[in-house]
Amino acid sequence: MFEKLENLKKELGSAKKSTDQDNEALKETRQKILTSKTSFTNHQTQLNSLDAQISDLKAKLEKLQGDRAKIAEIQDQEKDKIASLNKEVKPIFHRLADDQIKLKSVEDQIPEAQTELESNERLYRIFKATPPF
Repeated sequence: MFEKLENLKKELGSAKKSTDQDNEALKETRQKILTSKTSFTNHQTQLNSLDAQISDLKAKLEKLQGDRAKIAEIQDQEKDKIASLNKEVKPIFHRLADDQIKLKSVEDQIPEAQTELESNERLYRIFKATPPF
């Protein structure tokens, strides 16, 4: 019986040692689980933050695409206005060119007209001084 008691004590010691080891392993496993859970929570928070950033970027992209469409529309309207103004300016430019040619022609005639005027003024002075009749 004494032997049985000794064997039971050994088994009890062995079981206690095994239980302590199991408890230590459980503590380590529990700590790893808590660390993993914290890490998972951090990752989930980061994912939620990234999802929010992606949503913001998508909204900005949609706005930019809308702005791009508006700018393209305005650009087309401005091109049409420029084309229309070019149509209006061409005749004016041609008239200016014609007027410039006429002005040059008149300027070319000025010296001749001035000479004729001076000649007529001399004749007038002569006739005034001595009338022909």
